[in-house]
Amino acid sequence: MGAGEPVEGSIERPSERKLDGASNVLVLAPTLSDDARESYYDALFPDDTSAVDLLAVDYRRPPDQYLDELRRFAGGAPDRCGIICVGETTRSSGDDGMRPGAVACVDDPMNLTGVGLKMGRYLESHGCPETVVSFDSVTVLLQYVDTRRAFRFLHAIGNRVRAADATAHYHIDPNAHEDQALATLSSLFDAVARFDDGEWNVRRR
Repeated sequence: MGAGEPVEGSIERPSERKLDGASNVLVLAPTLSDDARESYYDALFPDDTSAVDLLAVDYRRPPDQYLDELRRFAGGAPDRCGIICVGETTRSSGDDGMRPGAVACVDDPMNLTGVGLKMGRYLESHGCPETVVSFDSVTVLLQYVDTRRAFRFLHAIGNRVRAADATAHYHIDPNAHEDQALATLSSLFDAVARFDDGEWNVRRR
């Protein structure tokens, strides 16, 4: 079997292959679409979560709801999983050190420094060959800070992700933003994956 050929019995995932080598990926899909969420986990999320160290930064839900989504669409959470909940509605007892498996909380969604510090601590402590960050969502972030401040913040954490040899997926609902804002933010990322008519269209920089 030649290099790059699929292993017999394996399922090819073309969309995921198109993301190979992309450290920071902007994922455009309707937030409340179950079809889009299921397709994301099927096509873009790592297939073997047992080998993944997952860091979730969630502006939308408390930890139990995010874990329910992983069980529903990804077969369960990885053994190594950290969750940073942002905002009053996601208040949870936490671990400020953000060790793998811990849950931390940043009460103020405008406290981007706090979010960045907790992300940095987790990324510095990871010991897994594949670390994946799920940032959900940029749409909610933009409800609290303007595009310029969000741009600076995402640029900074994108550099942290690259330095850690990790991969990050930043979720955004394209229906909630003007084209100019999406174009401005898209320039930050190595790839943009857009869910359209039931398929993922991937554009690399």
